[in-house]
Amino acid sequence: MKLLFRTLAFTAVCVTIFSCNPAKRIAQSTPEPEPVVKEKRVVGYIPSWSYNCLETLDWDALTHVNIAFCNPDTLGNMQNPFTNALVLDRIVALAHNNDVKVIASLGGGGGGKNYPALIQTPQGREDFCKKIVAFAREYDLDGVDLDLEEGRGHILWQNYEAWVKELRRQCSEGDLLLTTAVSTWFSDDISDATFDCFDFVNIMAYDGPFESHSTMDLAETMARSYAARGIEPARIVIGVPFYGYPHDGTWGDSKSYAELLALYPEAWAVDKVDKFGYNGMETMKAKTELGKRYGGIMIWHLDHDTQDEHSLLKVIKDNL
Repeated sequence: MKLLFRTLAFTAVCVTIFSCNPAKRIAQSTPEPEPVVKEKRVVGYIPSWSYNCLETLDWDALTHVNIAFCNPDTLGNMQNPFTNALVLDRIVALAHNNDVKVIASLGGGGGGKNYPALIQTPQGREDFCKKIVAFAREYDLDGVDLDLEEGRGHILWQNYEAWVKELRRQCSEGDLLLTTAVSTWFSDDISDATFDCFDFVNIMAYDGPFESHSTMDLAETMARSYAARGIEPARIVIGVPFYGYPHDGTWGDSKSYAELLALYPEAWAVDKVDKFGYNGMETMKAKTELGKRYGGIMIWHLDHDTQDEHSLLKVIKDNL
């Protein structure tokens, strides 16, 4: 979802002898689903390098926060990603006091280097999953999110399904959520059986090859494509960006929504200012309506928002 340091603006089971979901999910068609999804999620990422919003965040607008990113050392020991280790405790306390779940997000763009060796063998997968669950327990977390973004054909995917199934088994035993963040540029290497293992799937409907990198068309098309993979609409969460980047795709010039408003005070009313494409308030409202037909909205990331009447999180809250 996010290259681990893309201007610091980007970002993301079951017993192995049977399917994670015995009733195989099959998409019969791909039209927009009717708005019958009961559980609406608002999932916001909080990066370890950018969390100034922590004390002013409207927690009532959220259902889940994902901590970006929690990764293992070469032995599989999970690392607290914050320089000040107490920050994670503070996030958990604030979230839980507001009935918001906290999930450790693993990976991130460029963060997957230690995983292939850790998941090569059945014993290795079991031991690594135990360490992931123990990390979640240590910090009183509510689940695990897999945001591994290795390219197509990468060695990681060779054992990915077996690892996810083992992690699903252990998360279920520990009453932990298991989710993922995916995009089309690598998800062809993820099997349908693997997708069956996740409680919900955050689709990264941004960074697209369009003038505005996160159009409504991109969000709608991606949502339908994952539904066609057999993922029920209720488990598909529409990812939205709280940032913009230049039309020439130069990541180093990306700017947060708050920065864009500071430079261009009327930027909230449109999706393009100067060379930057992003989502303004009207598009965010429309995407929230789309999220109602699926499993909700995911945000990369919360520290990019403004704290005034033009807040994108407020738009989502008011319309979801």
